[in-house]
Amino acid sequence: MAGKVEIVSGTGREILFLFNLSVSTKNEILSHSVDWINEFAKNFKEVFVYTMEGDVTNNLANLKSLEMLKTKKDDNATMVFMRCLKSLVTIYRYRKKAAVFFHMNHKPVLVLGIFLRIWGIPSGLWYSHKRAPISLRLAHKLVDFVVSSVTDAFPMRSGCLS
Repeated sequence: MAGKVEIVSGTGREILFLFNLSVSTKNEILSHSVDWINEFAKNFKEVFVYTMEGDVTNNLANLKSLEMLKTKKDDNATMVFMRCLKSLVTIYRYRKKAAVFFHMNHKPVLVLGIFLRIWGIPSGLWYSHKRAPISLRLAHKLVDFVVSSVTDAFPMRSGCLS
């Protein structure tokens, strides 16, 4: 956990855009995300969170906004894709101060990654899973760094693995 914060904070940027799966105390597996978002927030003036599921806003430090990428259980991939694209407007507005971090959710990298590269916005991906779908292989090429719990938890060779 401390490693994640140090690597992302080391970008020298003031604003963090975070894309993850859940910011929910109801999600038993991912409820810890509130704690590490607060750790990140100690190192950034503002934090924008884009999540697939969420119910917590008052416990997040420096939270500028909590946007739902999936607003209803039956939202299709097109709706999530469109909301991801919409986030580019805000990211662009803060591009000189922004860093972007994707936590266990590599698919938004496929939508945003090329824009982040063009705009010079540092981005990273936390991924810890044995599967390496083609989408992850593509996303890996678009981020500046990859973080994982242990080196073996990232399913491919990477020069940018921290």
